[in-house]
Amino acid sequence: MEQEKKKRKIDLLDIVVAVLSLALCLAPKTVFHTCRARPDGSWMLCHWTGEAVVGAGVVLACLAGIRFFVSSSVKQGIDISMLLLTVLTALLPGHLLPLCKIATMPCHVLFQPAVILIAGFLAVALAADILWRRKKDKSS
Repeated sequence: MEQEKKKRKIDLLDIVVAVLSLALCLAPKTVFHTCRARPDGSWMLCHWTGEAVVGAGVVLACLAGIRFFVSSSVKQGIDISMLLLTVLTALLPGHLLPLCKIATMPCHVLFQPAVILIAGFLAVALAADILWRRKKDKSS
């Protein structure tokens, strides 16, 4: 029983991963938004790219929440899947999905760099956690 409690200890990296996942989920709807609706009420292409990033962010945030309740070996598998989804999320704005044609629009100036930066930090945190857990498992 004592060993099971030790396995489920919350580390600083767990909190960092959860916060960055939540930031990737909420940022496109709050601070780092895409272009606003047109006067006629229709949306530009970048709006749907933002929706895709929010969707991927929700999945990342859910996986980050699950990480708090599983053992170390399961956490490592979740980390690998989150790392792959994080790379995909970073590639969504402007690479896999279109943004506006004008380079000075908010989607190019604000949204795309923010998504790439947050996803980059999340990828580094996940990679560090994967390597740390592999090293810890080898020493045990």
